[in-house]
Amino acid sequence: MTKTKIAKGMTMSSLVVSDIKKAKRLFVDILGLECTEHAEEHNWMEFKGDQGGYIGVGAPCEEGMTPGVNATLSIAVDNIEEAKAHVESHGIAVGDIIEVPGHVKLAPFKDEDGNEFFLAQKLD
Repeated sequence: MTKTKIAKGMTMSSLVVSDIKKAKRLFVDILGLECTEHAEEHNWMEFKGDQGGYIGVGAPCEEGMTPGVNATLSIAVDNIEEAKAHVESHGIAVGDIIEVPGHVKLAPFKDEDGNEFFLAQKLD
């Protein structure tokens, strides 16, 4: 079986929170991470530390996203449509592509254990 490489790496873990201002207090004021993105219109913030990696934090934006019970790992891809088709060709259901205009396209999926992931294509 020939392996197709679609993933470029893991770019961000994300959390759903009930209060984004309280999350900012935790990650910036208490833990000392840097807030690198604050998109108020999308109820979204991103934080990073000195050693790289990002944590994305947002309010629930669709059904089933419950604060306190999930964290989602984003997997960077160059072309989300191709990556979605590739993952689906292996029998894994992938949700609809969600676009945050000017920022990112995301496609949610779960592994056999129910762990949540996003295929993520940055828009530049």
